[in-house]
Amino acid sequence: MTAGGATSWHGFAEAIFELADLAKKPVVKPILALAYPTPAKRPASSRISNDRLANVFGVRALD
Repeated sequence: MTAGGATSWHGFAEAIFELADLAKKPVVKPILALAYPTPAKRPASSRISNDRLANVFGVRALD
């Protein structure tokens, strides 16, 4: 569950490193799924959102 809205996996990784107590923060570069070949099929959009949780279970984050 996200806090609200939506983000990408890139945005999620950037937020983690932004909050981490690291002496040197890594640079997180976004890439297209096509640039990272794997045997698994990847969805066209893998944004992280609460839409499915809300639609299937009626669970919504408080504003």
